[in-house]
Amino acid sequence: MEQYEVQEGSETAIKPGIVWYVLGVLILFVGMSVGFYIYINGFFSIFRDNGVKHRMPVPGSSEIDFTEEGIYVVYLEWKDSSGVYRRVKETPEIQYNLKSASGAEVELREQRRGDFNDFNMSRGQAIIQFTIDKPGKYMFSAEFTAGMESGISLSISKGKDMMQVFRGAFQAMVVGLVSLALSVVICLVTYLKRSKARKAQLKEDYRDCYGR
Repeated sequence: MEQYEVQEGSETAIKPGIVWYVLGVLILFVGMSVGFYIYINGFFSIFRDNGVKHRMPVPGSSEIDFTEEGIYVVYLEWKDSSGVYRRVKETPEIQYNLKSASGAEVELREQRRGDFNDFNMSRGQAIIQFTIDKPGKYMFSAEFTAGMESGISLSISKGKDMMQVFRGAFQAMVVGLVSLALSVVICLVTYLKRSKARKAQLKEDYRDCYGR
């Protein structure tokens, strides 16, 4: 069986170039990094301090501009002589109402009484929660159903949305799988085309060497 050597420099003529392998690996690396960031960001969102978005006295009403959709929690608190908001020792009976700009009522759900906020200069007890489906201006009102309390106020904060963790995990998985699939396709196509080009180059070099 006859043997021959590939002419020097013939490898450089093979297309597509090795740079496509590098591109495939780079896409995989970037995709996995982005997916990991999305997952970590979603996971740690449940530990993030969202702070007080709005505060109002009771009794009273206030127009609130919700710029984000999602779950919100209402905390009951009172302001002491030093200006610090603290938990109320005895929860008064309060009637709450939340309406959109169109007058549609928003469902208010009772929150676990064991939940407390611990924001800067504020420590209240969670009493109700609601979901804002569409950002915009809403009218929130609170009235005592019996008796009067002094210094009672409400603070509203963005709630901890567990679904954001699952959405983050799903988005991270999609980004990772897409980048993996794209990387595999690029590397596989590059390998097949280079193999075909290499065989063609070997045949050409063989003809050049042996004239047949």
